[in-house]
Parts: sequence; C-alpha cells; structure tokens
Amino acid sequence: MTSVAIIIRTFNEEKWIRHCLEACESQEAPFDINIVLIDTGSQDSTIELIKEKGYNYIQYKDKYIPGKVLNKAINSVLADYYVILSSHCIPSDNNWLEVLIKPLLKDKNIAGVFGRQIPLPNSEDIDKRDLLMTFGCESRYQYKDPFFHNANSALRGELIRQINFCEKQTNAEDRIWAKKMIEKGYCLFYESEAKVFHHHGLHQGSPPARVSGVLKSIINTSDENIDLFPKSMTIGYLRISFIILLPDYIDADLKRIKLIIDFLRNYLGKNGHILLISEESLKLDQVINVLRNSLKTKKNESLSKLIFEASNFINEKKCTQDLFVYLNLSYVDINKINIEKIIEYMINSNYDMCTFVTPSYDHLWYVSDNDKNKKSFTYKPLEDNLLSADYRQIPYKALYGLGSIFNLKALRDGKFPAKLTGLIEPYKNTNINRFRKNDLY
Repeated sequence: MTSVAIIIRTFNEEKWIRHCLEACESQEAPFDINIVLIDTGSQDSTIELIKEKGYNYIQYKDKYIPGKVLNKAINSVLADYYVILSSHCIPSDNNWLEVLIKPLLKDKNIAGVFGRQIPLPNSEDIDKRDLLMTFGCESRYQYKDPFFHNANSALRGELIRQINFCEKQTNAEDRIWAKKMIEKGYCLFYESEAKVFHHHGLHQGSPPARVSGVLKSIINTSDENIDLFPKSMTIGYLRISFIILLPDYIDADLKRIKLIIDFLRNYLGKNGHILLISEESLKLDQVINVLRNSLKTKKNESLSKLIFEASNFINEKKCTQDLFVYLNLSYVDINKINIEKIIEYMINSNYDMCTFVTPSYDHLWYVSDNDKNKKSFTYKPLEDNLLSADYRQIPYKALYGLGSIFNLKALRDGKFPAKLTGLIEPYKNTNINRFRKNDLY
C-alpha cells in the first residue's frame, strides 16, 4: 500500500491543533497514513492536546529554521510521499489527502504538489484578500514558476530524501526546493481542489479601506464560499464547558437550574462539561458539582481567580477545552438565545474573551481618597463634562454573569477580562436584573 507521512509543525497552536488532527484522521484515502508531529517549543496547551489525541511528537530545541525542522521530521520516517501541513491549516473535507496525492501518482515528472488555501470567516480582510488572490480555482502545471507553499503540500519521497530543504534560510525553504526540482527537469503542480482552511494570510500592509474594497471585488468573482468553518470549529463539535456559579445570596431553585442545564447540554460538543459551584451538593445528573468551600479561592478574592480555578479543574480532570462560558445564576434571564449569540460572536471573532454589556448613560462618581483619618472622603466624577448622551462616548456596564466566554489563552494569561475582549449586547428584550434572595436589583 502507498505510504504517506503527514508532517505537522507546531508552535503554540492550541487554538488549531485539535481541529487539524481530527481533519487528518477523517481522511478517506487508500493510503498507509502516518502523522508525524514536530514541536518547536510550545508554551501553551499544544503538547497536552497532542497527548490527549494519543500522539507522540518530536521535540526540536535548536534555533528555528523551517527547512531544518522539516528535514528532521522527514528523516524520522520512511514514506512514498510526504505531506507538509501547517498546524493552523485544517483540511476542508475528507478527500483532501487523496486529491493532493493524486497528481503525484498520475505523473512521475511532478516533484511536488501544493493545494489551495481558503480563509476562515473570522480571518482579517487583508488575509482573505491575499489567500483568494494567491490560490485560484484552476489547477495547473508549473514548468518554470518555482512558487510553492508548504502550508499545504505533498512531495515525492525519493526526491525530498535526495535533496532536503535548505537549512540556512529562515524562510522560503519551499520555493528554494521547488526551484531545484525545476532545474533538474521536474515540474510542480497546483491542485485547486486540495483545500485547507487557513486563518492567517501571506503578507502584511495596505490601507484597510483599499483592502476591503479589493476583497469585495474578489469575493464577487470567486467560486469559493468563505463563510464556512471546519465542522470541528462549529457549535456541537467545539469542546465548550460551562462554569455556573450559584451564589450564597440567592436560593437554589432546582427547577430553574435544571431547565438551564438542559439547554446548555446542546452546546457541550463531544467533550464539554458543566461545572456548578454551589454552597451545598445539588446532586444533578452529568454535572460536576463543586462545593464552594472546597475551592482554594476565598469569597473575598477576585471572581477571575474563582473562574480560572474552576476552568483548570475541568482541563486537568477531564480534557482540554476550546472555550469556557461563565454564568451566574443570580441573573434573572439566562436563556438559550443569548448563550447561542455569545458563542457565535466568539467563534466569528478573534477575541480571547467576549462578555455581555449594556450601555450606561449615568454620570458616575468614585471615591478617590478614603483616608480613614479624614472626616470626609474625596469624590471624583468619571467624566468632567456634563454632556448629553448624544455627545458622549457611552461607557458600557459589564454583565459578566449573564454570559462571558473565553479561550485557553485568556485562561493561561489569567486575565478576566482578557486583554483582547469583545463586548456584545444581549438581545433587546433580555431582563438584565439580578436576584438577591427575594428581591431584584
């Protein structure tokens, strides 16, 4: 049977590596497939995710030179063909591998094949423009042009073993190798149907307005639908866990809690979890119920510390998650519509965290000096000018417990809110009041 080694380089790819691996595992191709992972010093959850999937990996500790890294991985395994796939590239369907290898099987004069890269819905406009302009919809032979791209490529095994990638250049190792192949009388092939999703672009620069205008024209003339995510990055397949706080200042309404938990199950995906923090055990099915006094975070400490302690509990005891959602049951109107809204908003953005907010038209004051030795405090307004709402920059009031969602980077940084936080208003008719025992506030 034809053997194919898929070489995947990783460096801090926790956001993408699971989706990349699952797409590779789903390939329907008549090959003996070996996935080879080589990590160049990841400091995030990449290695944990690789281990959770049951893979071994090669550690590369030298100075990063792409050709050197790839050669180390290639020389670790013998195969008829080698596929080079960036860990933040996700094959778009189950036939990607077979389609990518097929030209090499049909034409012995082809040294290497590279496939199409399409942007994700949340890619920046400049990245969408670059990918759509560079990777067209027609397959072609290249007899003179050495353009080649190792984010999504396949190489003839005997040739890459004879002539390895350049180990001196810090980039363009793919193009240098392709030029050598053409000089030896071989050709290259661009296979437009071997597609991967690629979040990043190829170049930087250009004014945003011009980029958006060019992108609009490209989209109007393109055959590619760029509004689709890989299946593993959609609701129902993402690993989403919910951290629910039942504070001690409200009563435990079991009927309401069960109703909320029932609709949250629709968003867990295959390995998501629901963790409920409460004063007493509520004995709910398929819920991780953690008693508040069993946690290290004290009640007078930051909410962010409590949320991250609970998040790490899920990651360590269960499996690494894609996203976490925090909810506080003191909010009157926790509902399915808003949960779906904030998850969709997060998926379609590049934020590390998103939270619900509401515009605040109040003029607020704060205590600037609360020296206990003084007879009176010093107060200051947040805004000096008493402008009407039409002429003010309206601040927003955070509704963290109505729904806040964050990723592994925010968790690792220990920032809540995260440095890169998106704000979204709940649906218009949402009741944003909160319970406190028998009252609302």
